Amino acid sequence: MTLRVLVVDDEPLGRERLRTLLGAEPDCQLVACCGSGNEALELLRAEPVDVVFLDIEMPGLDGFGLLDALPAGGRPHVVCVTAHESHAIRAFGVRALDYLLKPGTITVPAAFTASTGIEIWIGFVATSH
Repeated sequence: MTLRVLVVDDEPLGRERLRTLLGAEPDCQLVACCGSGNEALELLRAEPVDVVFLDIEMPGLDGFGLLDALPAGGRPHVVCVTAHESHAIRAFGVRALDYLLKPGTITVPAAFTASTGIEIWIGFVATSH
């Protein structure tokens, strides 16, 4: 089974970096890369995904605003990918799977089980600036 993934980041370089890293993962299908919270909201209403790699600070509808706009029961799993460590507590309060600080190297091996649903392990290796 393949993990359907959405990337949401207002920075083109951030989107491209995640696109490249996730594209190398055989168990990930990159559904789309969105440059804004509003674009992601529109896509999520039309096409379900399993996991969203979500930037927090974006103009307009930010990452938390996007999550608030989605029905809690139908919300995909979320991995926050941001340059700001100040949002970590709030991110875990909205049940984020992980909170990754940019820049870094992200690997996403995924495993699926019928009894527990999706289980995702995220590995993160920090890089120097």
